[in-house]
Amino acid sequence: MQFHPLPEEGFVAEDKQTVITCFRTNHRIACWGFLFTEKKTDPDGHHFAGGRIYAFCADTKYDERLVEKIRGADWIYHEATYLDDLKATAEARFHSTSKQAATIALKAGVKHLLIGHFSSKYAQLEEFQQEAAEIFPETYLALEGTTFRFR
Repeated sequence: MQFHPLPEEGFVAEDKQTVITCFRTNHRIACWGFLFTEKKTDPDGHHFAGGRIYAFCADTKYDERLVEKIRGADWIYHEATYLDDLKATAEARFHSTSKQAATIALKAGVKHLLIGHFSSKYAQLEEFQQEAAEIFPETYLALEGTTFRFR
């Protein structure tokens, strides 16, 4: 396996079904988010982007520049390392809170939000979903072993 650094935002790869692009997130070290856009097929068999979209927003502090990168996605994953009472800690450590992730989802007009990358300081995670759902009701916890149907 070879790893290639991403030099800039934009195209990463594609196959017959998917186009993958990347965008920078706002973290203390270089970190990237990705858009996976499903291709549609016209009656003549030509493939073009325009199907379902999944956005992955890796480590990032709250940054509204992400809104335009993920606008209209069907599903997004956004880190939510802390609950909202630790917003200052999240900012200092270049991470987000559950409410901040939900705010990005709301502003971007996405359909569903997955939150994860929870700090190990929390034994119970239900409050993350509850806080985020106050702002963005279609919020789900991204827990190990959980599967979501992408429709």
